[in-house]
Amino acid sequence: MKIQPAQADSFCQKPDNSVNGVLVYGPDNGLTSIRMRKLSRAIVADPKDPFLITHLVFKDIKKDPALLTDNLNAMCLTGGRRLIIIDGVDGTITPTLKSIIKDYTGQHMLLLTAGDLAASSALRKLFETQKHLAAIACYKDDVATIRRVIMDTLKTNNMNATSEAIDLLSHRFSGDRLVVLSELEKLMLYKNFNGTINAEDVDTCITDNVEMSLDALCHACANADAKHIDHALSRALSENIAPITIIRTLSYYFMRLHIARSHMDAGASSDQAISQLKPPVFFKHKALFKQHISKLSRPSISMMLKKLADLEDQCKFGQINPELLLQHFLNLAPRAIYARS
Repeated sequence: MKIQPAQADSFCQKPDNSVNGVLVYGPDNGLTSIRMRKLSRAIVADPKDPFLITHLVFKDIKKDPALLTDNLNAMCLTGGRRLIIIDGVDGTITPTLKSIIKDYTGQHMLLLTAGDLAASSALRKLFETQKHLAAIACYKDDVATIRRVIMDTLKTNNMNATSEAIDLLSHRFSGDRLVVLSELEKLMLYKNFNGTINAEDVDTCITDNVEMSLDALCHACANADAKHIDHALSRALSENIAPITIIRTLSYYFMRLHIARSHMDAGASSDQAISQLKPPVFFKHKALFKQHISKLSRPSISMMLKKLADLEDQCKFGQINPELLLQHFLNLAPRAIYARS
């Protein structure tokens, strides 16, 4: 059966008794690890007990399917249910192995972990179509999901956070859930698991060097500050941030400038225009953002967005090194938007 995303976490905490095999797969390794741990705790009393859990490697059981059969039929020395975890799974499966998993009716639980699997994967199809098997996809969390995870975690620990702090956290960590929970635990520890987390706490406790580099580059570009553009770009590239990521970050910043400038052109004050943006502008950046939307016209921002879109296409499909293209672009484009404003 195919477990829907909304039911995935509840299923992992309390798996259906009729299910004796689960495939947990997807590109979010952190979320895969979290759900595997939840399943393990739900199935056996002590996930560290070697008598209750056996780890196998997928390539080994593909070569020797009897290895899996022996483990599925083995009795637990302490009684009860055992857990057989198979790592290193790919999307293929041999007919013999497929038959073993499909026909298995015992009480022990089989857990398989895999990376991203195509919908055409034979293994994925097997676990999605059989009633006694289940497939759980672990894709990168969107902002709304991350926000819910943050709020649920805070509630569990009897803590609160301001709406601005939650907005900052949910947009800063949209991605690997394991990273989200790790950073959130650090933040709660900083607050001694007491009180309300605010935006200043987030800024103090959680320092993201990559994000700081990209923020600095966005601000330097919007200021057309050649010296700081060179410095921020060099720093971003030295941290192995891909040129496409840099371009998309710049596009996102200028898109927000465009939205705010449109509100101003419609009669809103700069403060009113900024207040309408979601997620909110980080409080330490508001003064700079206000300066940028006051100095740049909407047509000039539109021109920058068009140039960034063209640059992304060139980096994807061109023959020139993307880093060289980006450096050349940033030597010219930021000054051009002020010439037009």
